[in-house]
Amino acid sequence: MKICIRLICVFIVILVVNDAAASTKNAPFSVCRFMLAAGANYGGQSRAHLRYATSDAGIMSRVFTELGGVDSYNQILLREPDRKKFWEGFDSLRVRIQSVKDQHARVELFVYYSGHSDEKGLLLGEDLLTYRELRDAVDAIPVDVRVIILDSCSSGALTRVKGGTRKPPFLMDESAQMKGHAFLTSSSEDEAAQESDRIGGSFFTHALVSGLRGAADVTQDKRVSLNEAYQFAFYETMARTEGTKSGAQHPAYDIQMVGAGDLVMTDLRGTSAGLILADNMTGRIRVRDKSNTLVVELNKPPGRSIELGLEPGDYRVIVERDGEFFGTEIGLVDGRHTEISPEELSYISSEFTTPRGGVPYPHPPSQSMVKLRRSKFSFSIWPGMSTDSPYEEQTISEISLNLLLGRSAGVEGVQAAYVANWLLHDLRGAQFAAGVNLVEGNVLGIQAAGIGNRTAGDARFGQFAGLVNSVGGAFEGIQASSVINAVEGKATAFQVAGVLNFAKGGYQGVQSSGALNISGTDMEGCQLTSGGNYAMGAFEGAQIASVFNSARSLEGLQLSLINVAAVANGSQIGLINVARSVKGAQIGLVNVAEDVVGAPIGLVSLVRHGRHNLAAWGSDTGRFNIGIKLGNRTVQSILMYGRENGEDDSRSFAGFGLSLHLDHEPYFSNIDVITMGIDEHGVDEEDVHLLHQGRIGFGWQAASRFAIIAGISVNVYTSRYSNGDEFTEGTWYDGYNNDTWVRVWPGYYLGIQI
Repeated sequence: MKICIRLICVFIVILVVNDAAASTKNAPFSVCRFMLAAGANYGGQSRAHLRYATSDAGIMSRVFTELGGVDSYNQILLREPDRKKFWEGFDSLRVRIQSVKDQHARVELFVYYSGHSDEKGLLLGEDLLTYRELRDAVDAIPVDVRVIILDSCSSGALTRVKGGTRKPPFLMDESAQMKGHAFLTSSSEDEAAQESDRIGGSFFTHALVSGLRGAADVTQDKRVSLNEAYQFAFYETMARTEGTKSGAQHPAYDIQMVGAGDLVMTDLRGTSAGLILADNMTGRIRVRDKSNTLVVELNKPPGRSIELGLEPGDYRVIVERDGEFFGTEIGLVDGRHTEISPEELSYISSEFTTPRGGVPYPHPPSQSMVKLRRSKFSFSIWPGMSTDSPYEEQTISEISLNLLLGRSAGVEGVQAAYVANWLLHDLRGAQFAAGVNLVEGNVLGIQAAGIGNRTAGDARFGQFAGLVNSVGGAFEGIQASSVINAVEGKATAFQVAGVLNFAKGGYQGVQSSGALNISGTDMEGCQLTSGGNYAMGAFEGAQIASVFNSARSLEGLQLSLINVAAVANGSQIGLINVARSVKGAQIGLVNVAEDVVGAPIGLVSLVRHGRHNLAAWGSDTGRFNIGIKLGNRTVQSILMYGRENGEDDSRSFAGFGLSLHLDHEPYFSNIDVITMGIDEHGVDEEDVHLLHQGRIGFGWQAASRFAIIAGISVNVYTSRYSNGDEFTEGTWYDGYNNDTWVRVWPGYYLGIQI
């Protein structure tokens, strides 16, 4: 009989194990990715100030958000961090990783840094963060895969910190069970990393981003592996730097992996828009967005098509082949992957004029550029009716007067019109019109119009309009309008509008409006409005509004009735504060967050990965008290109610306070500050009776959800009606000042917490 029972038990165990294995096998494969991206232009007083390190970090961050499977909540972007801020960001990410580690089949960490470094480590301002510190910190985080990408001088020294041997680059797919690390560096241990004004970034990051967007997809499976991305970045970086003053730059890598499989860096299959380069296209291909920023660059071989993962929008494609240029403009829309072939390209004259910084005029590539004429004075009534006809489109004037509408190549001086001015190229001076000023090139000067100003290139110093200002490219100066200001490219400026400010590119400066400020991507500066502020990307600075503030990630301050941020490193101050992750302070009536590293201070602080305790206790002031503690692991708000029934009278308490929790498992201690209002039952009195308590308590966590608590308190009673004799017989202080009784005495409490 016993043998039969044992056989039945073994059979049941086998069934349970098989069922669990089948469930695991059929469960969806889950990968959770985290990323820390940091950029630092300043590397100390003895180092040259870089121009593109912070923007490179933002670009790399965007690529992994769009194509690399990194949720915005799982990503931290740091601009100009010192050592302290870097570690704060690192610690915040570690907390998030630990909170989800058991919920996914594999957890991966990507760390990217662009800036200064030497043979010892990263140079964060005046601080040094050694390679060994970085590697030890990354190794200590409980993840399955670690990828570190450094774009800085002498960064190859990182690959030799532990003396690891180089192995072939690895790849990982869903079936893989691999653990380890991969380190990619932009230069060897004795080389300088280089950046370029022409590409608006560093050679290595630009090449790596181009590869991750699809240029490196050699296998044409619409996925870019680590091996493909590195090989593409290596050869592109070396080829592009061979002719520079510093010489060829050689990226390096160190791979320490156990297992087999494919690590997919980016996946193009889930992109909402894409650009497909047909298999018969060849040559050096450059893709620029409508703000003239170089997005992707690659050498396209014949015989295979290449798909690039890009955001929906307008782009300009230039193909250089055998010393000749061809190009076209194309619009990518959401939900469609568009293919271009050589038949769609138009020939571009090689006589490009290259003003300021070597950037071509932002003309459609199909329009040939010709040499320009110059004129001291021009007068026009209408296009075709001017003193410069028939060469008005090739004439740059020093002084231009237009009765209705004047169209010319450019102005280097002053232009005025009764209705409108229209320049095909640059304005270097001032424009005045009662209607519209339109410049398709660049502006360095002043635009003033009764209705609107529009610049397709960049405007440097000022735009003034009674209705609308719009800039298609970079903007550096002041925009002022009674209705709307809009910048579609990068901006470093001050926007003032009566209704709306909108900046789609990276914005540095101040936005001030009467209704709404919108930042389409990343912004550094300040948003001020009586309505609302909305930052779609990372925001660094202060958002101040009467109604609401919203930002994807915040570094600084949000001050409004309602504050919302996916990631907040700083302070949220308002009636309602909401964030997924907070490193700093939430101060408001209601605070809501997934996790808070800092202090949530409010009437109700709901932290998902925090504390939610219910406590009941008796004390010298009330036999029965009940309270709830809400907050993070360290700081909680207290809402409590108490009651005391005496022989002659009774009273109840309702209070609010803050608690500081210190863990010493299985023991803990609390420091509480509570203020209670007292309702004396049976007494018709309008005066307020208050009891303030400062408590020091200790607890023993007897079980996972049960603890015994006890402590001592200092009680301070204030009232205009009663001296508080009913609370205690002995006191430390008993006095009557300014029509108020004040009584101070020691107390105690004892209770339980669940």
